[in-house]
Order: sequence, then C-alpha cells, then structure tokens
Amino acid sequence: MTPLFPIQDLVPALTAQQCVLTPNRRLSRHLHHSYAEHQRSQGLRSWHSPRIHSLEGWIQQQWQQLQDQGSPLARVLVLDARQELHLWQQVLEQDDQGQQWLQPTGAARQAQQAIKTLQLWCQTLDSELLQGLIPDDFPLQRWHQQFRQRLDDLGAITFIDAVERLIQAYQSAELRAEPATWLVQFQELTPLHQQLLQQAFEQQHHHQQPVDEAHCQRIACDDHQTEIALAAQWTRQILQTQPGALIGIVDPQLANFRDQYERQLRHVLEPVRLFSNEEQQAPLFNISIGTPLSDAAIIDNGLLLLEFISRPLELDEICTLLYSPFMPGTDTEIELRVALELQLRRLGHAQYSLPSLLQQLSLVEQRQAEAADSEPEGSDSGSSELTKLLQQLGRLTRQPYRSLNDWGRWTIQQLRQLGWPGSRRPSSIEYQQISQWYELLAGFGRFDPLLEPMSLRQGLRLLRSETQQLSFQPQVGDSAVQVLGPLEAAGLRFTHLWICGLSDERWPESPSPNPLLPSAYQQALGMPHASAERELEFCRQLTQLFAHSANQVVLSHPEKEGDQLLRPSGLIRDYPIVSIDQLPISQSRPFEPQQQLADLASLQQTARLEQIDTQWAPAVDTQEAEGLGGGSALLANQSLCPFSAFAIHRLGAQPLDQPQLGLNAAQRGNIVHEVMEQLWRHFKDQQALAQCPPEQLETWLHDAIQQALRLPRLQARRWMGDHYWRLEQLRLEGLIKRWLSAELERPAFSIEALEKPLQAEIRGLRLKLRIDRIDRLTDGSLLLIDYKTGRPGVTDWFNDRPRQPQLPLYQYATRHSVSALAFGQIHPKKVGFVGLHDAQTDSPAEGIGILAKLRNPPAADWQQLTEQWRNTLEQLASDFLAGNAQVDPLDSNAYRYSKLEPLNRYYEQAEQQASAAPNAQMPTLKPQQECAS
Repeated sequence: MTPLFPIQDLVPALTAQQCVLTPNRRLSRHLHHSYAEHQRSQGLRSWHSPRIHSLEGWIQQQWQQLQDQGSPLARVLVLDARQELHLWQQVLEQDDQGQQWLQPTGAARQAQQAIKTLQLWCQTLDSELLQGLIPDDFPLQRWHQQFRQRLDDLGAITFIDAVERLIQAYQSAELRAEPATWLVQFQELTPLHQQLLQQAFEQQHHHQQPVDEAHCQRIACDDHQTEIALAAQWTRQILQTQPGALIGIVDPQLANFRDQYERQLRHVLEPVRLFSNEEQQAPLFNISIGTPLSDAAIIDNGLLLLEFISRPLELDEICTLLYSPFMPGTDTEIELRVALELQLRRLGHAQYSLPSLLQQLSLVEQRQAEAADSEPEGSDSGSSELTKLLQQLGRLTRQPYRSLNDWGRWTIQQLRQLGWPGSRRPSSIEYQQISQWYELLAGFGRFDPLLEPMSLRQGLRLLRSETQQLSFQPQVGDSAVQVLGPLEAAGLRFTHLWICGLSDERWPESPSPNPLLPSAYQQALGMPHASAERELEFCRQLTQLFAHSANQVVLSHPEKEGDQLLRPSGLIRDYPIVSIDQLPISQSRPFEPQQQLADLASLQQTARLEQIDTQWAPAVDTQEAEGLGGGSALLANQSLCPFSAFAIHRLGAQPLDQPQLGLNAAQRGNIVHEVMEQLWRHFKDQQALAQCPPEQLETWLHDAIQQALRLPRLQARRWMGDHYWRLEQLRLEGLIKRWLSAELERPAFSIEALEKPLQAEIRGLRLKLRIDRIDRLTDGSLLLIDYKTGRPGVTDWFNDRPRQPQLPLYQYATRHSVSALAFGQIHPKKVGFVGLHDAQTDSPAEGIGILAKLRNPPAADWQQLTEQWRNTLEQLASDFLAGNAQVDPLDSNAYRYSKLEPLNRYYEQAEQQASAAPNAQMPTLKPQQECAS
C-alpha cells in the first residue's frame, strides 16, 4: 500500500540520524511506515531505526535520559493527566467555595487546563497583564496555591513542570543540544515548546507537505447524516473502480459522529470485502478516534460482574451477564438463563440485588427440575454454573478497605477465579482489550499517593471511571480508508479526500475561551480558542492544506441541523459547487441478499442457494387449528400485519415484558375491568345504581378498587410505597365516579351479562372470546360494550383491515338481536361511549352515533353493515388459515408496540433503502393502538 506521507525530502536527515518531530503519534507512525517502505524499495533488508518521534514522545524520552543521568532535576514524581485531575478535584472539593460548583469534575478539568495553558504560554497568575483583569479574591489563584502545596507534599510535578525542568537542564548543560531537528507539519508551537526546542537544537527545519494541483469540488447535503452516507457510498465506488486508492474522510465533529461513521462504512463496505477474490489482511477502514475501554463488551461484562457484589443491577445489566460469552456456562445453560430472564421480566422489577437474583434462580431451577423429574430438591450435584457463579460472588460481599494497588491485584485474581473471560479463545481485538485492561489494573496503584484506602464500592467506581476515560484504539494494519479529525489528517497525502461538516456554524467553530481566565487576556496572548480571528485563521490554513492533499477533493456541508438552516463556510464558498449526481457515488443498494448471496455462493464454489418465498407459510391444518389461541387478538394482529399474526399465534413470538416504575397501561386496563365487573354485580341495572345510597356506593367502590389493586400491590411492594397506592386509589375513585355519572344519564338498561365467554367459528377458525359487558335495552335489543382506557375509534371498522375488530367480532359471535356496539372509554381526558347503533332504535347513550347520520355511511342499513363485517372477518380468518405471512403493515404505526422488528426486519429493509437513497425519509411513528397479543 502506498504510504500516506511522502518521505523523500526527509530521507537525507533520517539517514543521518537527525531527529524528526511530529505534532502527534499518528503522523510519526506514518513517517516510520513511509521510511520503511522507502528502504525496502532500495533493496535493503535491515536499517537503523530512524529518530522519528511525536513531540510528547520526544519530551518523555529526554526526561528519561535526565533521570538516567541521576540529575537532581529529575528526582521527582511526574504525575500523568489523570493523577493531576484527581489532585485538582481534591482541591476544589475541599475548598470553602467548592460546594458552589454543580460539576466539580468539570470545574477541576477547567482549572487544570487554565494553568497548563498559562505555563505553555510562559505566563503565571502573577503577571502584570493578568493582575489588572482579575479581582483580588481570584478563585483560580487560591486553588493553584493549594494545588502546588499538595504537589510539594507529594514530591511531585506535572508534565508541563517537567518541560520547564528540561529547559533548565539544557541551559545548565546537563543535556547537550543537537545540531538540528526537522519539525514536520506543525501548524503552531506554544512559546514553552519553542523555548525547549531552541535550547535542544541549534537549528530547526520546518517541513510542510509539498503542494500539488488538485481537483477540488464542493457539494451541499441535506444534513450531516446524509453527508456520512454519501461519503461511505463514494468510498465504496472508488474502491471498486480503483483498488489501489488511498481514501481519507475528514470530519471536524468526528468525536460526536464516530458511531455513525462505523455503522455506515461497515454496512456499505462489507459486501466489497465479501466479493473480493484477493486475500486481504488489512481492515476495511480505520477511524482515528478510539472508543472508551469501558465500551468493550469483554471489559464491561467483567466490571458488571464485580459491581454486582456491591450494588443492585438493572434488568438490562443482568441480561447482559446472563448471555455474556465471557461468563462460564453461557453456551450450556441457555434454556435456564432464558427462563430466568422471563421470570424476572414477569416480576417487573427495575433492579435486582444479588440475593434476590439467587432466590429467583433457585425457583426457576426447581421448576425445571420438577418438570424434568430430575434430582430431588436439596441436591448440590445438579447446581448450575450460574448458581455457582452467583454463590461465589456472594462470598465476596464483605471486603476490607484496601489501597488501590491491592484493589488492582484483587480484581485480576477474582475475575480469573470467577471464570472471566470465559472458555472460548478471545479474538485479536478482544486480546488487545484484555491487555490494555491488565495494564490499567497493574498501574492502578499510581493513585495511592493521592487517595486514601477505599471500600470495594469506591474502588470499583474509580475503576469504572478510569476505563471510561481510557481510549481503546485497536492495533491493526494499514487501511485504504482513513477516517480522521482535521488535526490528524493534516500533512497526510491521499488519492481521494472528502471533508465533511464545513458549515458556517462548524468551520470555524465559535470561540470557547477558558472560563477561569479573562477573555481579553487570552485574546491578547493568542491562546487556543480565545477569539474568532484565531479560529478563522487556523481553519483557513487547514482548508488550504486539505484542498491540495489529494488528487480528488470533495468539500461538503450540511444545509440544516435539526430545524436550523445552515450555510457553507466562507472558507469553501469559492470552490465550484456540483450536484451529487456528478460525483462517483454508487447508486446500488449496499447489500441485496437475494442476488449477492447467490453471487457469493458462486464465487466460493459452494452449493447453489435455494430461495424460499417467506410471504406464505404452510396452511393451518386441523391439528394446529385445535391448539390455536388468541381470541379477538388473532384477527386484530392479522389486520395490523399478517406476519404479526403468524409470528405471535403460530410461532409463539411474544414481546418481552419491560420493567416499569408504577403500573403500566395493561395493568391499569385490567384493574378498571375488574372494578367495573365487581360494581355491576352489585347493581344489576341502572335503577339499582340510581337508588343506591351514596355511603353504600362509596363503600362498594372503595372495596372494589382495593380488591383490584391487591395483586399488583403485592407484586410491586418493593418499588412503590403506600403513598403511591393511595394516589392510585383516589385517581380510580374519581375516574369511576365520572363513569357512573355517565351511566345514570343514559336511557334505562339492565345488565344481561358480565365477562361473557363466547366461542366463534369463522371459516373453520375457532376463537374463544370474552365480552366485557352486554346490556339489555328497553326495546329488548342488546348493546355490546368493550371497556377501553385508551382512546378508541370506530371509523376503522369500515375498512377491509380494521385496527380494532373486537366489537364487530363479538356481534358476529353473539347471533342475537344486537342493535349497538360501543367502546366504554374510561380515560382521564374523556369518559363516555364511542360507538354505533341501528337507526331503527333510540341511541342507548350519548356518543353512540347513528349509522345513517355518518358523513359517508359505509352501508345503507345496519343489516348491510353487519354483512360487511362478516365478509371482512371471514377474509381475515381465511388469510390466516391459508398461511398469509406477508410483512404488510396496515400503516407506519402497526409495529410501534409489537416488538417484532427483529423477526419481520421491516425497519432493517427500510434502513437499507434509506442508505441507497440518503435523502429518503424513514417511516414516522406516532402513538397508536398496539399490536394485540
């Protein structure tokens, strides 16, 4: 692969063993690679290692040399950035005014950066320019004095202090100056670094990337997400047509959009790797910004396991551990762990402690043993790996206070004894993550001089914080595609380069001076991010550099960010603008399984792939039909989406219960149903309700609600106190009283049936139904009522695919003189009836409309409407029995609550279509009726 940095102009200096310095480690690695390629091209098989260092790496090397010489200047402890930040945090937390800070860690970081900047600009808090701009009681000055006192007590200095001591060492000839150095691609040097280099080298040669002619174009994109998608497809097209290309994608906001870049590039470029005949060892792409080590699953799982000793875990965290490949027994106990998860979800608790999880696991194991008629209760020989793991954790709960060095060793030892990281062999990336984790633990003791011995909980909290701050960047081979930030890309040479996000809001960024130093002071000294002029000049230099860093350069900018309209940066407006169609962007979908999997099979000379039409499942036979359940929900799901009915009622797919604080919608609905049933068993008819004494009504209502809340209260007693249930009691009393008032305003009626069980057979499909309530009206006809605590409607009854077909189905099954259907809406915003009735009878209640008075009546009369309903229901039943399993949602709301997307892959396909057409809109979801289950 062609090097990303031309080395020819630096070869003489490197051959002469002169020192070459770069602003960052990434560029120094590229220089090393370029020099190695050059030496190999000269026929050499071995050579002296060149003296190429990042500036920070060279400073550390010089400090090490000073220590090796035994210099008094170096007989101190140099704190790293994290140690220094902890020391600043201690200063602020113990300061008299420290409690005023909402985020002490953020304030400590700002203080640390302010003092560092002052030192890099060779300034102090006592400088005359600063003294005229700050008050007498300047907090930073007080904090700095306390910080310095703590450093003296520790016998320590900061890294910037070490730079100042290196300057003293060169001035006193403890370190000898060299003849020359080469400074490669430095945009600027701080005054302190300039002083150091002037003392360390007699001559300084500044080397910049040679400027070449380039074809530079500008395009406008809808938003930043579109920019990322287009850049990925542009990359794919170039790799397919120019295999030797070196492609760079630069984004000033890379830190905020790293995950989106990774998802898009993997999605778009993976097929390119699949269908390549060449054996490729290098990764498809490389993103310069790493991810927190704590984001690595293998590390996060190990931390979670230890944290379970000292705190309850959320349900999602417990599920992570149950199915983690880095825990013992996962592969062999999957059925047990699935059963345990379902048990925890049924309980509905948001968190579980270690003892409570062990208790639930014991119950699950006992049920499974009874079902399998296995070993008798109390036998230990059958204990699962999960039980042994949790019991072993339980024995670790009582831990003494330890030093951080001891906690580091304890963590390594306990994780190994607990079976982490599992029995399978780690991948290359996982091995690197484990190695970095062990390095962190081995160096955990470096905080001992700063922090007191800690409890287990405190030590794990610090360990979690450190893993979140430690960036993991996998060590992989060179990639043809590099995704970089602006500073990391400066000086590199590509064949193709795309720079994203160049709007007037982001390029240049708005000034962001340090809030702990006066802005005028920072602007006067030209400190970083202090003024708009400085930011503009900095971005101007980078723009000119990027415009000549590749043969083909694309400069893009978003036209909007949310609702805010954006303009292109003034630094790119002079470049010619082109349309997206004029760029080499692949218009094909990134991955078309049916065609591309067949191509892959042909390429690898495997068996021919068989394509199966999954839109139709095998028809329901007689034996299967007898075991079907679901009631009215079956037809409701068939109407919402045929695949939903197939998955739920034939495959047994069910959405997982989610923990929720308080009662969920289903529980609230069940409680209202139970209260209404109990009350109407007392009254029997409207007259009994009207004649009931208020005191008796209050008693019956109170008791009915108490009884309905009893079971939910027992199940959730740990999470909701008495006050919550008193509020729920009062809420329900008020809601039901409003409903009973509406009942009294109706014409006379009597209760024909409550929770009436029915059976219906439609085209051979047998359904078990239960009608909430049947009223007998004065004319002898029936009103069917279905209670709803949501917001029901009747207009969809007239469609071929009704969203809520329950009441038409009940009417079909009743086969009596039904003159009206109605939802009984019991909702805080509306209490009353919503339904339809036959024009030949009086309205049984306000809100139950007359069919003939609808704006567009779906039928001429009630009989014709019921016939339409019969046809609709029979068609839905026939489709289900025939095996119709098409992913054909009624509308964009059909899957909002069904949770079947991993099965039907509807949104996955929609996302693929959006990737192929980046300006396309994804379906919009709005709150609606859930998929019945």
